[in-house]
Amino acid sequence: MAAEEKISHSCPQYTCGYGENVAKVRPQDRVDGVLSAIDLWYGENADYNYKTGKPTSPDAKVGHFTANVWKNTTHVGFGVKRQLDGFLYIVAQFSPPGNWDGDYPANVLPP
Repeated sequence: MAAEEKISHSCPQYTCGYGENVAKVRPQDRVDGVLSAIDLWYGENADYNYKTGKPTSPDAKVGHFTANVWKNTTHVGFGVKRQLDGFLYIVAQFSPPGNWDGDYPANVLPP
């Protein structure tokens, strides 16, 4: 991603055997960058309905948030690369992957 200077996933959705979130941020340092990416992804929780296990509207995006908190995920790995322009490219990979239809209420628990 960083070499090409664009956000992209490692492989098409659900074909790698793991889930993946990606982000590009301009932080002060790497720790701040990783936290910024997590906050960005987690911010989608505002559009998640815990009672129905679905987004609050058809246009709402919640997949990054739900991947972050998916109960059955047992392993998470992060990769970080700083570019000369100061941007950080951040990748989080989740195993086993989540976001399976019908499994949201059991895996995305209320705060």
